[in-house]
Amino acid sequence: MSDYSDALDQLALAFDPVAVLAGHKPLEQTLLGLLYAARTKLRMEVGFISRFDGDMRTFYLVDSAPGVNIVQSGGSEYRGESLCQRVVDGRASQLIANAQTVAGANDLTAVKLVPVGAHISVPIVFSDGTVFGTFCVFSRYAIPELNHRSLAMCRVFAGVASALIEEVSALPQYESHYCAKKKIEVTELLTEGRLKYAPAALINLNTGKQLGVELMPTLTQATETIASPVLLMHEVIRLGLANLIGVNLIERVISTLSTTPDEHFVAINITPQLLAEFDFLEWLNKDMCKRVVFEISEHDRVSSYHDLKRILQPIRTSGIRLSIDNAGAGFASMQHILQLQPEFAKLDAGLTCGIASDRGQQAMLQALLIFSRAQGCTLVADGISNKWDEEYLLHSGISVGQYDRSFRCSLPGACTRTSI
Repeated sequence: MSDYSDALDQLALAFDPVAVLAGHKPLEQTLLGLLYAARTKLRMEVGFISRFDGDMRTFYLVDSAPGVNIVQSGGSEYRGESLCQRVVDGRASQLIANAQTVAGANDLTAVKLVPVGAHISVPIVFSDGTVFGTFCVFSRYAIPELNHRSLAMCRVFAGVASALIEEVSALPQYESHYCAKKKIEVTELLTEGRLKYAPAALINLNTGKQLGVELMPTLTQATETIASPVLLMHEVIRLGLANLIGVNLIERVISTLSTTPDEHFVAINITPQLLAEFDFLEWLNKDMCKRVVFEISEHDRVSSYHDLKRILQPIRTSGIRLSIDNAGAGFASMQHILQLQPEFAKLDAGLTCGIASDRGQQAMLQALLIFSRAQGCTLVADGISNKWDEEYLLHSGISVGQYDRSFRCSLPGACTRTSI
């Protein structure tokens, strides 16, 4: 009988998320990275992931500011009248700037005793609707500047935590194990700041003055299976982590907008899949939208232009402009321009490099100029690498260009460019 009971216990453990999670170091480190990122970005003192077990909740993982020891990892308490439980029940807001002054929060004993000031709590919900627990960050002081973007970021992190925990809890299936490892790898890469964005200036070729910047993604440290930003984007979409890279990208956009002149725009590379899954308008106000350009590559597959145009409609109405990247590299870019009617189309660098001495490239440029003008689209030259190509492009009617890192703009007024 004892052996039979032991066997049942082992079987139960194999399918118990809590048991699987216990001691799963790579997952724990990744989740702690999410908590640290949320806590520090929002200037909170404590971040934790709780798990619900009957009437109790356990603080599964805790990240605290130095010297702060309010919540201990592994501790348990009755969850019936916790602020997080009220959030799960819909009796309290997920974002509270000051719990001491908010009805539905300030009557709780724990809120009074800690005391709790700023508080954001988001339920961690599995795909079948099961509530695992909560992703929570809080401080003993109020933070009035918390806003919808603060909550949106925590919701993204809670969604990632949910996906990771659910994936790992489904072990020992090989496919699930592989996906869990990949999700952990990608999440760590993003939360540890290994994806950077280098600004590349866009120049008015008539004056030499800077018009804006494009944020070029680079990896400071590749992994065994992810060696480039393109591969990272592919994995992010495949693994269902689009919101995580969306937060990573939009934070850099907002930061760049705040440090560049108001007349400059900021261009970023966006895939159709990311546009479908991440709500950029939730993060950008009206003034920001007017200075943002979304770039879709010729290499980005579009399964339905009808669906993509529907997604783009509110985005473009907000003032965000559209550019097609790698124009001239293939037929897809022509289709993108024809179907999406972008404000800009950026020539493929392979077309501009050496164009001053290549008649085939020159003929292609003239055809693209006629086509783009008919569509009301401005052509942008990418990868200008010498003064002969620069002069040829300018005299051909190209007014905006982006330079190869090996060559500095030689046009009059180029010294007035700024950088970030």
